[in-house]
Amino acid sequence: MMLRWCRSVINGLKFPLIAGIERTQSSIGGFSTSAWACKHNDFYQDLDQKFIQFHKKLMESLPSSDWTPLPPTGHLPPERADIVIVGGGVMGWSIAYWLKQKENRRGALRVVVVERDPTYTRASTVLSAGSIRQQFSRPENIQMSLFSALFLRNINEYLGVVNEDPIDIQFNPSGYLFLASDQGASALEENYSVQREQGAQVLLMSPTQLKEKFPWINTDGVALASYGLENEGWFDPWMLLNAFKRKALSMGVYQCHGEVTVKMADMYSHRAGGKVSHAATKQPRQHTTEKNHQNKQANSKQTQPKT
Repeated sequence: MMLRWCRSVINGLKFPLIAGIERTQSSIGGFSTSAWACKHNDFYQDLDQKFIQFHKKLMESLPSSDWTPLPPTGHLPPERADIVIVGGGVMGWSIAYWLKQKENRRGALRVVVVERDPTYTRASTVLSAGSIRQQFSRPENIQMSLFSALFLRNINEYLGVVNEDPIDIQFNPSGYLFLASDQGASALEENYSVQREQGAQVLLMSPTQLKEKFPWINTDGVALASYGLENEGWFDPWMLLNAFKRKALSMGVYQCHGEVTVKMADMYSHRAGGKVSHAATKQPRQHTTEKNHQNKQANSKQTQPKT
């Protein structure tokens, strides 16, 4: 409606100008007005061209076009968010994905992921081995790992994006092997029982059985061995990270590069059961010295998960 109105206004302005030009080409008071009319013709033609340019700009500025007088801000995070995830590694993007997956309607949650190192050169995700196992002592960990194995096996059903290439995390199945001495044999056997109860496919082996399966292993001092038969192995963590990130972004998650700072008052309020009402980001500092680079690499090495 607005578009038709603007066009009618501009067109209404153009017709009187054209009519005025035609009138100047006639005579005024019986005298010839050709030279006078020629000058005025140029004036009206210039004015008409200006109105045409104005009409074009007006059409471009209407809501139906992509033009805007404001600078683009698509690369900036929203001023307000329901959830801010600090750290854009595989855990951060996984959390973002599951939050959007579980929302009751699309757009119900405004989620922002903040990562200070967009190149991931010092991120523990890409520096890790990228492995999965079921051999834990706690049932909760075993259940989560069993679901993770199912998730990775059907990753394209979960993280696939329309019109994008299929995901290949290059999974290499290879079971974990745990060895125990006489002092740790009972604990290893107890863990085996819990794992079997939760549905993990694990095998206990004596030193003789271990030697038969892996002839290159020195079994001196080994009293008992535990070996994962399935759902254990290694994969490419960089591929998994990008799969989570790509899917989360397609679901409406925002990303931001920088470091997060929180007001101390908000931090104390959060510890007391309140909510953090303000968080700001700043550009990450560049660590250029060799010593700082080595320290960062040492801190980001993956440690053995606790069981």
